[in-house]
Amino acid sequence: MSLTCFAFLTEAVAAETSLGSVPLRPQLAGAVVLVGYALVAAGVAVLAPLRRDLR
Repeated sequence: MSLTCFAFLTEAVAAETSLGSVPLRPQLAGAVVLVGYALVAAGVAVLAPLRRDLR
């Protein structure tokens, strides 16, 4: 069981709203997306000041 019981929560909401529960992506896929966002943010944080300094 996960620390947040998120799968339990999604199944409970799905049962209450008569919608099917959405299958969650694997944790590795979430980690890859998170690392990708971090790399993009780091790139913007480095390049944005450099462009302003060169003008």
